[in-house]
Amino acid sequence: MFSTRRLLGSLIAVLLLSAAPPQQARAATAALTLQAEPVVGTQAVRVHGTAPAAGAVTIALYATISQELPTVFLASRTLAVDSSGRFDAEMRTAPAYVPGSLLTVVASSTPGAQQAQTTLVLQPPNTSLSVPVESATRSDP
Repeated sequence: MFSTRRLLGSLIAVLLLSAAPPQQARAATAALTLQAEPVVGTQAVRVHGTAPAAGAVTIALYATISQELPTVFLASRTLAVDSSGRFDAEMRTAPAYVPGSLLTVVASSTPGAQQAQTTLVLQPPNTSLSVPVESATRSDP
C-alpha cells in the first residue's frame, strides 16, 4: 500500500512537471506589440504595448532628420512589464526637435529575441494651437 501511494505521488509529480514547460514556453514567446503617439504640448512620445509578462522590454528612439544625415540615436530605456504583459512610458524626443523628422521607436524583449518597430513623423508640440504671430502674413516693402 505504501509503495502504491509513492508511485501515485511520483506519477502526479511527473505530470505536473511535464505540464509546466509548455506554459512557460508560451509566456516566453508571447507577442511583442508596440504603439507610439506624440504627447501634446511636450517634446515626447507615449510608448505602450504588450510583451512577455513579468519581464522587461527595452525601448530605443531613433530620429531621421534628413536624407543626407545619418540616423541619430536619441534615447533608450528599459521598462518593467506588468503581470498582465503590458508596458507604458513617456519618452522625451527633445534632442530631435525638427518638425517633419521621422521618429523610429524600437522595442525588444530579451536580448536576441523578437523586436517590434513603429515610425511616426515629429510635429511641433502644439500643433492644435494657433499663434497669431505665426499665422500673420508679412508684407516686405
